[in-house]
Amino acid sequence: MRTELSKQISKYEISKKIINNSFYNLLFQTIIYGTVAGNISLIVPLYALSIHANTVQVGLIAGSRGMGHFLLVVPVGILLDRFGIKKVFIISSFLSFLMILNMTKAANPSLLLLLSLMEGLTCSARQTSLNAWAFRELPYLKNSQKGWYKGICSVGSTILGPIMGTFLVEKAGFNLGFKIVAVIVLVTNLLEMFFAPKLFQKSEKDNEKESIFKSLLSMITMLKNKKLLLASYSESLNTIFTSSFRILIVLLVVNYMHKSSSTVSFITFCLGTSYLIFVFIFGFILKYLSSKIIYIMSSMIISFSLIIIAFNKNIIMICIFSILAGAGLGLLSLVNYNTISNIKEDSGKVSGVITFSTGVVMCASPMVISCIVSMFNMKIGFLALIPPFILLIAFIIFKNDLTKLLQILILVIILFEFIFNILKKLVSF
Repeated sequence: MRTELSKQISKYEISKKIINNSFYNLLFQTIIYGTVAGNISLIVPLYALSIHANTVQVGLIAGSRGMGHFLLVVPVGILLDRFGIKKVFIISSFLSFLMILNMTKAANPSLLLLLSLMEGLTCSARQTSLNAWAFRELPYLKNSQKGWYKGICSVGSTILGPIMGTFLVEKAGFNLGFKIVAVIVLVTNLLEMFFAPKLFQKSEKDNEKESIFKSLLSMITMLKNKKLLLASYSESLNTIFTSSFRILIVLLVVNYMHKSSSTVSFITFCLGTSYLIFVFIFGFILKYLSSKIIYIMSSMIISFSLIIIAFNKNIIMICIFSILAGAGLGLLSLVNYNTISNIKEDSGKVSGVITFSTGVVMCASPMVISCIVSMFNMKIGFLALIPPFILLIAFIIFKNDLTKLLQILILVIILFEFIFNILKKLVSF
């Protein structure tokens, strides 16, 4: 009896150790991915401005990176099921290294647009792989750890990446800057290839390969899952905010206020630090507040912050309310990853659905925002980010009443059109 119990305890300890090793390895690769993504997201728009791209072209170039997230997401999801996370991640990372290395060969906005699109395709495969890896780990983590994956990625994308990008642009220049980022991708990929523990072994069940048709059909069937739809929409909102906010801040600070790129990185640092604190420290809030309340509260905090930022030219005020917006985003990520951990579906397919939805908005939102700023002004650019969060509140409150939800949708559209008609008469920045 004792021997059997000892064996079970030993198996449990080994299993727990494997999960911990896999999780911390995931966090290491994620922070590198986030740092590179944040770096490229800042350097590419700045480089576009340096080769005389206009506002719309900057938006197109930034948005083209997100295009890969919905062009490749279904193929990558199928590849993950058939070949495993590690192989897909390593190959896509190597291709990403090649694309970044060749960025400075773009002498005009059109060529930069093409290279950004190709880099976005490799970035999509890397993120889908990391998402699948994270979603597989979530059910085994404590509530306080469930937001760490998203948090550590945001540390890289909103803090380390922009700071590093600013330093490289100012001290090393674009040419050397892109090469340094490319080398970072290559080195961490080699570490994953040769030194990471082999934790991606498939079970017998996983080895039963589905046909491509069955994989597509099962992904479509998963769209009936309300939790998955809510998680996908919430992740999309997070992506809409971060990708659009970065473009808006670059245009506002560099083009309109004529400040240095270090000011851009400081504002994103404020946003990212606040987000980081809430994701890593406030996990306990999931025990005391319902998911419904946290979804509504976070959306209201973000919306209020955007209103204040839209009507401010003061850098200090912009930083303060960027901190408040970061807190709202942190709460949104916490509750959303808690929702994802309760989805009983294949992690690769869940990753595929969520990456597809975030990829669509990652591609579209910078383009749409840059067009709005070009047609109207910076104020309306920031305010345009609010309606999607109002829709999330409406969905949470009226998710079981489709008629009321549609009424809210129509009301939001009418209200936003009314605000547009008023604000476009104001003096632009």
